[in-house]
Amino acid sequence: MKLSKTLLFTLLVYVNISPGLLLTINRSQNLDTDYQVSWSVDLTSEIINFVVTAQTTGYVGFGLSRAGGMKNADIVIGGVQDGLPYFADYHAVRNGMPDIDSSQDWTLISASENSTHTMLSFTRALNTCDKEDVSIN
Repeated sequence: MKLSKTLLFTLLVYVNISPGLLLTINRSQNLDTDYQVSWSVDLTSEIINFVVTAQTTGYVGFGLSRAGGMKNADIVIGGVQDGLPYFADYHAVRNGMPDIDSSQDWTLISASENSTHTMLSFTRALNTCDKEDVSIN
């Protein structure tokens, strides 16, 4: 996989959800003019769904972090190359290139790219019980 663009890395700060209040929670946030993230949480199935749209071609990175930085973040990197999607689960033990997770706990739903934007749709359990992942509770 050739990583030819600057990594667009986003941190979704610790999400605290109170069970029993709502069955589904939907949110969307423009993190800057070139990067939007939307997510929905299904409290019944304990699954979180993300859609990330970035003004870039190549690859997109997205991460969850309790501390608000790259160190100890749970990261996905994906995109479209030669018309085919790619996607993988990573974790960062330091600031820099993340390491691939031994357990791939994120699931790619779809990946698309046009001349200006890349869009990824993916899902994950709120708690994967994987020490390399950030639990969302």
